[in-house]
Amino acid sequence: MTFPGRLDGKAAIVTGAGSTPGPGVGTGKATAIVLAQAGASVLLVDIHPERAAETLEVIEKDGGTAAVFAGDMTSSTDAEGAVRAAADRFGSVDILVNNIGVAIAGTVADTSEADWDRSLALSLRTAFRWITGVVLPVDGGVPGVTPLIMADRLRAVPAPSA
Repeated sequence: MTFPGRLDGKAAIVTGAGSTPGPGVGTGKATAIVLAQAGASVLLVDIHPERAAETLEVIEKDGGTAAVFAGDMTSSTDAEGAVRAAADRFGSVDILVNNIGVAIAGTVADTSEADWDRSLALSLRTAFRWITGVVLPVDGGVPGVTPLIMADRLRAVPAPSA
């Protein structure tokens, strides 16, 4: 179900806007497409720009407006660059979808501390960075932005069988 026109004039940033290769459509890609169908202009942020470009192709084919931004959202510089890119291109940032995370194959018992730290850096540090740097009106943040922090990233994934 889409809501054409509901988000006309709004600008969104969707991180993790490309899908991991394989069957299905990822949460970030699906969210970006739905936002564009509702009329929002969407900045498609992904560390793999070629994946975000696939999302861009779908949005543009459907008549929507979007642009790709390649960046690592664990980097403050890249995150700030994404906000500037959205504001420069679309005039504002009204919606933020922080959809970055990593699934670690295995159980908690076999998860290394390095994998755990990587998961936290992606899932929590990026959420913190977006809230303090974009959502709250500090250091050039944008008051009135609607944040959506995806919380489905810390989950157990069965280890592949040998």
